[in-house]
Amino acid sequence: ISECLVGSEMCIRDRYKPIPNFSLNTNKVEYVAFDGKDVEFDVISVLGDYLILTELKALMTSYDFKDLEVKRKGSVEKAVQQLKRRAKSVVCDWEKFKELVSIQLPDKPFDEEHIIMVACTDAFDFTPLRYDNVYITDDSTYLKYFTNPYIDSIELKAKDVNVRNQIQLWKKGYPYAQEFKEYLMNPDTIRLFNENIEKHNVCLLYTSPSPRDTR
Repeated sequence: ISECLVGSEMCIRDRYKPIPNFSLNTNKVEYVAFDGKDVEFDVISVLGDYLILTELKALMTSYDFKDLEVKRKGSVEKAVQQLKRRAKSVVCDWEKFKELVSIQLPDKPFDEEHIIMVACTDAFDFTPLRYDNVYITDDSTYLKYFTNPYIDSIELKAKDVNVRNQIQLWKKGYPYAQEFKEYLMNPDTIRLFNENIEKHNVCLLYTSPSPRDTR
């Protein structure tokens, strides 16, 4: 979403098509929150009986390479704090929040266990990661689950290309919250690596420097 992050909410909405068990807010949601400060939400959606709050961050910038990693981490940490505040605002400012969104919400606010917080970036550096109950992922992984939940294999032959559908991400035929959370921690982009990489202990010989070497 490097380019799309200029109008990031519209980017996600444009690629969204109505699917069962999922609703996407299309209104701008901004108000004075419980702490007296303005709060604005990026992407709000409902998946089953879960509320999803998504914060979009552009990390692919022209910063000096030396500072890039530090600035990226800072942006992700900021997104985490913003999401936690917004989740608290949903509970504390429920009537304001409910009135502004375009989707149908229950009478009572979602509890903490039913609010999924996602920090979505335009870089793969932090996929997958979960920090302080916030899922950190990239835009392609995020959009893949909702817009194209199929994983194909492509077999190239001399005069033919064979495409086969191997995996459907929606095991029930539609998205649901527990599956989405599991997917965020093991997306298709790294799933095969996770399934096939084994950990092995490697012993390294370490010798203390001699007295001469320390002079």
